[in-house]
Amino acid sequence: ARLYILDVMNEAIDAPDEMSPHAPRVLSVQVPVDKIGEVIGPKGKMINQIQEDTGAQITVEDDGTVYIGASDGTSAESARSMINAIANPQLPEVGERYLGTVVKTTSFGAFVSLTPGKDGLLHISQIRKLVGGKRVENVDDVLGVGQKVNVEINEIDPRGKLSLHVVLPEDDQDSGGTPAGKEPATTDA
Repeated sequence: ARLYILDVMNEAIDAPDEMSPHAPRVLSVQVPVDKIGEVIGPKGKMINQIQEDTGAQITVEDDGTVYIGASDGTSAESARSMINAIANPQLPEVGERYLGTVVKTTSFGAFVSLTPGKDGLLHISQIRKLVGGKRVENVDDVLGVGQKVNVEINEIDPRGKLSLHVVLPEDDQDSGGTPAGKEPATTDA
């Protein structure tokens, strides 16, 4: 009789009620121990950036367990996805498009951050497309650190280095493609 009653109760309550999207959350994520340093970043830069962007509180344990405390579900999930992108990165492929952020300029081009921890080189010969094909003497005249630019992965060398080229708005219409719309990591200059 007791088992019959428990079966009836299980049918009536088959799953827990959905939690409100505004309810505070505590999530845990397991990351490989060798990736803890990448999640934290130099002097805590990555973890502080994630906390600033999402509003979540993040604690990393020595065994690779990452606890994410947030005031709502959206912030918690956003922080979890950012941590997973660092700890378990998806390898980029040739042809993928990103809205990247310029993190460094040099005499031969600009380094553009595509995702947390993944940068690519936009060669000076590609930067000339941004100024109508004119010769670019100084990269800083066209691009500055922190500036957003639409890029596409042109080549990945055997060492995993990314070579990028500029995607202009008219390129999207000509090819019929749509940008992947992937958001970059924001970095402080």
